[in-house]
Amino acid sequence: MEGSKYSCHALLSGRFFFLSMPEIGVSAGEMSVTFLGNDEYRVYVELGPAIREVNEAEHHCGAGHIVLSPTAWELCSKSFYNYELLPDQQHARVSLKWLTTFNFFIQEKG
Repeated sequence: MEGSKYSCHALLSGRFFFLSMPEIGVSAGEMSVTFLGNDEYRVYVELGPAIREVNEAEHHCGAGHIVLSPTAWELCSKSFYNYELLPDQQHARVSLKWLTTFNFFIQEKG
């Protein structure tokens, strides 16, 4: 993954800490991984519905977001998360309830 154009700072005990803010898409389901190449050069290819769904979930992400595909969201215990359904009413943006107790702010890198 390339570096994000966002950074995050957390204020804990009066001190600022720099945190990396990834954009995370999550899915569940079947997938296959195969390797192509020879002894000198190899690449791997991921295929399947779970890969397609995780790529779509990532397109709904912003800095620091965790977005679950419809398949992954169906498997979750909703009581563990703060969440909002996205405009498509299928993907869910989530955060763990205990993470929201920190004071975070997001800043675009200049």
